[in-house]
Amino acid sequence: MVTPEDIALADALRQRLSEQLRTINRLRSVSERQRRSLRNRDFVKLAEHERERQQIFEQIRRGDKELDQLKNAWTQKRERMPTSERQAIDDLMERLRDSLRNILAIEGDNINMVRELRDEVDRELRKLMGGRKVAGYGSTKLAEGRFLDTKG
Repeated sequence: MVTPEDIALADALRQRLSEQLRTINRLRSVSERQRRSLRNRDFVKLAEHERERQQIFEQIRRGDKELDQLKNAWTQKRERMPTSERQAIDDLMERLRDSLRNILAIEGDNINMVRELRDEVDRELRKLMGGRKVAGYGSTKLAEGRFLDTKG
């Protein structure tokens, strides 16, 4: 038998999942903006997006704690809930998992772009450092001064 507390639990879980899904979608949007910033080499915007991303991560962590408690309670009562309620919750959970997989793919691309940029900078620095050695720059040996003044 479904109790009013069971219905309240299902409502709270559905609401928390929906909120978490909205937050995850905000994270996806920021990750996509980060990708554009990386492609455009706009590192100022990239830093702004990273700050926003960290704030969203904090919201997700807080939401996950509440969501875990609700999911644990749901697991114990799920079977006695109406099929339509179970299906609605299952659908939300699947949408959440799909969004997370999508974000992981975007983040993987972003990480690869950062690596490529780092490697490019490394190559340029090596080229510069190599050029300095050929041109004789960068020597730590100080030249001594000579004076040709003679008394005479």
